[in-house]
Amino acid sequence: MKKKTEPRLRRGFFIFTKKIEIQGRVFLYKAVIIVISMKMIKNLFAVLIAAFVMISCQDDSVKETTEALDSDSQLTAVLRAMSVNETSADNVLDGSSCFKVKLPVQVVVNGYQMTINSESDYADVQALLDANNEYEDTVVFTFPIKLETPDYTEIAVKNQARFDALKRECQEVTFNYISDRCTKLVFPVTVYDYNSGFQMQGTNVVNNNKDLYTAIKSFGPNEYFSIGYPVSLKLSEGTVITVNNNNELLAAINSSIVNCQ
Repeated sequence: MKKKTEPRLRRGFFIFTKKIEIQGRVFLYKAVIIVISMKMIKNLFAVLIAAFVMISCQDDSVKETTEALDSDSQLTAVLRAMSVNETSADNVLDGSSCFKVKLPVQVVVNGYQMTINSESDYADVQALLDANNEYEDTVVFTFPIKLETPDYTEIAVKNQARFDALKRECQEVTFNYISDRCTKLVFPVTVYDYNSGFQMQGTNVVNNNKDLYTAIKSFGPNEYFSIGYPVSLKLSEGTVITVNNNNELLAAINSSIVNCQ
């Protein structure tokens, strides 16, 4: 009986061809041994992980008909109106709706020096102006100051001459505002963004109106977003309500506007 072995290595496999002669008859068979290196194991593991991620991502798709919002959606326009910088709120200070003064700021109102720390201090300025019946009202800033536009762009102003020039150059644009006095979102709110295939691309946690406005403004054509529900709204009388989808949120905002007027 004769045995012959011919080992050959092919792509990680050992192939043995063997001939065995028994009683004058020759038998031929092949044996295959799989050889897996550590590199091959790592590559196989990586492929399995990638496949798992691809399957998992399918669960992150947004429902196009019920949840997806784009830049032209009705709810998007409402959220934009709620979050835009309300530059008319401080007209008692700067006399312009093109911008508002970033707080805190020091001013001299009809000879009285004041520090304006929040929007609630505007009423004190108005009271001083209303009390004057003898001479022209004056509001003088202590420069430098910063101005904010409706889209939250900041403008540094070093002196009165520059401030007066900005007011002269101002071409007021009408913005749709939904005042915080009527309703406002209770932050933080989570916003998910999606591509044209409605697959999740990122998660944004917005903590104030500026964050929300910036997030909405960043979406372009064929880009979508959704809101992480539930979301809470604070109404004008102080009541807090919770909504669970786009339709409920839109209805609640519209109702609060009607009741606020």
